[in-house]
Amino acid sequence: MCVMPQYLISQIDSLNIDSTLIIPMQLHGAPCMSTIPLKKITKYDIQLINALNTADIISLSSPFMTKHLGDKGLFSSISIFGSQIHNVQASMNGVPLNDCSFGTINLENISIESLQSLTIMSGTDAAILGGSSGVFMYGQLNQYSSEKPYTRMQYQQAAYDYIASEGLFSQNISQNSNVFFGFRRQSSSSRFLNAGFDQWNLRAGFRYNPTQSTSISLTELFTNHGVHDNGGLSSNSSFNDPLTGQVLIVDMNRRQFRHDIIGTITYLPQKDSSLLYTSSIYVSTTSWEINNGSLHSLYNDTSIFQHINNVHSGIESRVEYVLNPHIRSTVGLGLSYQHSTFTSSISDYSGINAHSYLHFLYTPTDKLAIVSGCRVQKMRDSYVFFSGVKTFYSFSHVTAGIDLSISSRMPSLIDNYSNNALEKHTLIYTPFSYQTNNATIKVSPFMRMIQNPFIAMPRYDSNKVSLLGNRINQQTSLIHTGLMANMSLNIGKNITVQAQLHYQKSALDDSTIYENPSLYILCNGEYKQSIGNSEILGGFTISGMSTSSGSRYIPQTMNISYESSMVQPMGWNGVEIYASAKLGNARVRASVLNLFNATMMEYAGYPIQDNTFRFSVAWSFND
Repeated sequence: MCVMPQYLISQIDSLNIDSTLIIPMQLHGAPCMSTIPLKKITKYDIQLINALNTADIISLSSPFMTKHLGDKGLFSSISIFGSQIHNVQASMNGVPLNDCSFGTINLENISIESLQSLTIMSGTDAAILGGSSGVFMYGQLNQYSSEKPYTRMQYQQAAYDYIASEGLFSQNISQNSNVFFGFRRQSSSSRFLNAGFDQWNLRAGFRYNPTQSTSISLTELFTNHGVHDNGGLSSNSSFNDPLTGQVLIVDMNRRQFRHDIIGTITYLPQKDSSLLYTSSIYVSTTSWEINNGSLHSLYNDTSIFQHINNVHSGIESRVEYVLNPHIRSTVGLGLSYQHSTFTSSISDYSGINAHSYLHFLYTPTDKLAIVSGCRVQKMRDSYVFFSGVKTFYSFSHVTAGIDLSISSRMPSLIDNYSNNALEKHTLIYTPFSYQTNNATIKVSPFMRMIQNPFIAMPRYDSNKVSLLGNRINQQTSLIHTGLMANMSLNIGKNITVQAQLHYQKSALDDSTIYENPSLYILCNGEYKQSIGNSEILGGFTISGMSTSSGSRYIPQTMNISYESSMVQPMGWNGVEIYASAKLGNARVRASVLNLFNATMMEYAGYPIQDNTFRFSVAWSFND
């Protein structure tokens, strides 16, 4: 039989309910059903975590390495199988979220409460469905259905003046339609010079279900994100003393204004889900206001103030069809228009981009699954081909597989490099898992081979005191080999222990480099007790990484540069302890981070915060 996800089964069951209230389609805006993702995080998982942003959600609920710039709110990303920030693609209801000029996605800008689910893919699924050479994150917009006015409020407070507040209102205006409005406001300073942020996220939407098999929605997402970014600390300064810590940029700041208007329609004409149609039409506008201060830093431009404006509009559509009980196929098509203007020395860009893909899930038996497909994509002046195949075989408590994918990446517009240069990725990984009722062990050896990689090199002033940006060099080859492993163990009914291990070795043109730490380890223990509708939980997290060098974040281009002289010393997180209590519809969460005031840097020059306390409370009404 064809493998059917649990969320699809529940959706089909809901079609048989005789009710005057039309239940929202769980498939509306959801990811392709023929995929087998690495991880799916739901909104119910999110409510359990004392998180400040989407990167926290991923790091605390999945076995992947997330990377922050020390202080919250600046920039964060995710690394899987040796990927870097430019290998990460993200979408919301299928609509691309990556910035048109910088090419990256900042996880700080994805509002937690906007998510119904977040599906994380790599390898074959990421290459074909997302056009990604590393990671593809598919966000499904939250759906609401409340006969009475539903209200949710949340307040968070942490060290260095961090304050966040969030509010949500949702109301059904008829048996088949709903409106909602939400906001999130957060801001923080820092212990070092020229660091901090303030941010507004607004979201509003309307959903209409004319029938049980059709869902239509219109959503507006707005982000106002301002940051002061100091480029990190110099290699010869103190990483713990704010008085002696020497930053590389003393007066740079930038602010992003972004609007995303997304209209989505989902049509499920047959109750057995043998045919599904999904389409999203979108208009996205982004405006950057950048103050380079005294550096005039972007490619020797003489302007202190720079403006970057992007308009990105298009349509993303796909049709999923069950060819027979063993094969589910997905055909997708995307067409978009992009217009980017710069007040710096970078040339403006206007163009039409398009892509199409074919994705198959073949399950000849209930123990064997094969996923395959291909994608053709026009990326500015080049046509690029993506392909991949993966297979899984399950027997007893064991599942083993292999995933091979081929993909490409183009430099961003802000990199000011050739419009038809490409780096080509070949990724192979072999997942293995063993699962019982109380224990799960997963191990995935991998190799990522990159042909003609783009390597960003930092640019400094003549005294190597101030960071001026980066330049792009195209090398011959870059190879990442490593292992990603995680374990989960249930001890009795109330205790869970989890562990992660990431090992990676990298070679640039046959010379060993350390873009990521060669070894990263994390361990988490948690106790949970439920009584009726209430629950309490508490736990700890400890993590550490080996010495590494080379990963310098460049604020001017939002890129990662290679700098062998910049050494990230071996460090650990100093232990995090946390507790949470749910009483009815109220939840209180508290955390102590870096209990022993340790030093660790996920990016060179950006140490994690010292010993801090984090508190949050959330309350919902008419839930």
